[in-house]
Amino acid sequence: MILGTFTSRASIIRLVKAVLAILFIWFAAQYIFQDREVLRQALAIKGETLLYIALLLVAYFFLYSLRYVLLVEKHCKCRIPVMKWFQMLVVLRFMNNVVPQMGTVYRGVKLKKDYGISYSDYAAATLFFIWSDSWFNFFLAAALLALSGVQGDLGARINQSTLVASGAIIFVLPFMVTLLLRFFPGLHKFRWSGKSMAIADEFHGAMTDVAYLVKFTGLGLASFFLMAIVFQLLLSTVGATASITTLAIFYALYRLTFHVSLTPGNVGIREVAYGVLCQQASIGMQQGVIVSAELRVLSMATLAILAGLVGGSQLLEALKIKRGPQDGAGQPA
Repeated sequence: MILGTFTSRASIIRLVKAVLAILFIWFAAQYIFQDREVLRQALAIKGETLLYIALLLVAYFFLYSLRYVLLVEKHCKCRIPVMKWFQMLVVLRFMNNVVPQMGTVYRGVKLKKDYGISYSDYAAATLFFIWSDSWFNFFLAAALLALSGVQGDLGARINQSTLVASGAIIFVLPFMVTLLLRFFPGLHKFRWSGKSMAIADEFHGAMTDVAYLVKFTGLGLASFFLMAIVFQLLLSTVGATASITTLAIFYALYRLTFHVSLTPGNVGIREVAYGVLCQQASIGMQQGVIVSAELRVLSMATLAILAGLVGGSQLLEALKIKRGPQDGAGQPA
């Protein structure tokens, strides 16, 4: 009875996500084909520009792998070779774009099987990544806005206070959980309280490790600048450009769409969101939707090539794992 209820709820959620995806894709498509001249200009992207973007994306994926190597070493006390993680990341990202959560199941099983990392330990480490990545990107955009003093762009419209407040809310969440559990002992009767306290303590420990934070933050900054160049190159295909603060907001949204999923791969939603941001930045709704669609297609193409080059055997293994029964998995990247 209970299993049937959960299955029913899961089916309803999948149906809602599918409907949302269809609606947002339809909405985004209306803007993509709104002005055929803008679309033709975007499709006339030069081969050398495509090559630059692909190389930048490969470098970005590699830096992303380095961040996770640091993360797992710190929180799971396990050192994974960078190239091994890079291969795993490529396969995971590619599969999650093709079949939602497929790569997630694979990663959880792979880490437990090859490195003895429990699902709960890795889930805690990944939560730290999602948490730190989210508030860092909002604070970065606010800092760049304060340093540049640019007026009239997207950063100025969104407002520095809004960016700081968004980052601050995310930053204090785990510490608020700790305070609630300490001031209201009655909450300890719930099963989630012990895990929540352990995760919050883990966050606090990581935040007091200066050497770890410097490395983690440095890689985060390098990742942002790589993607900022990618965004600028894509904007050039629709005859536009953006300030560094606008690019920081673009990047914050890009990362947020990996952490919060409303449709499979946030397809359609990310495109519409970029359209709205570009409209606010006086670039144009259609241009924003096209840029986001270009980024999705180029990322998928780059991941597909990399998966074929470095992860062919892992992809076959992942397909076998997906078909088998599982008792848990890690969180999505």
